[in-house]
Amino acid sequence: MQTLQFYPLDVTYRIENNLPVIHLFAKTTDGRHVCIIDDSFKPYFWVIPKYDKIQEVKGKLQRLKMTRGEQAVKVAKVEPHEKNFLGEAVIALKVFLNLPSDVPLLRDIVRQWDMVTSINEYDILFARRYLIDKKIIPLSLTEAQGEFIASSG
Repeated sequence: MQTLQFYPLDVTYRIENNLPVIHLFAKTTDGRHVCIIDDSFKPYFWVIPKYDKIQEVKGKLQRLKMTRGEQAVKVAKVEPHEKNFLGEAVIALKVFLNLPSDVPLLRDIVRQWDMVTSINEYDILFARRYLIDKKIIPLSLTEAQGEFIASSG
C-alpha cells in the first residue's frame, strides 16, 4: 500500500463490468497529473419507514426487482441506521444499488409505498456523493492509499 498526496481537480465515474468506478482526477504535490480510481463506492439513498413498519419495509426492499430493457434492477443491500430526521431519532434504511441509474427507478417505486414516511438523498449525483462521503474538498490537499498503476497513454 502506497500513500499519495494530491489536489483533487475533477471527479466522474464510468460503468466498467456493469459496476460504477469513480475516477478522481488530481495533481500531486510534485506537479504530476494522476487519476485515482475507486471501484468500492456504491450508490445509495435513504428510506425512512413508518415506526412500526421497519422490518416489513426492509424485507420488501430486499425482494424488490424490476427490469430496465434486458437488465435486472434490484437492491444490492439494505442497512438500518439510527438517524435524526426533522429533530426526531428514527431508524432509516440505507438502500444500496448496483448502478447510479438504478436510484431514480427504485425511488419512484418506493415513493408509492404507504409504509414509508420519507425518501431522502436520492437526488445527489453519484460523483458528488462520493466527494461528500469521503470528505474530499476539490483543490484541497488530500491523501489516498492504494496501488500505483502506470498509464499506457
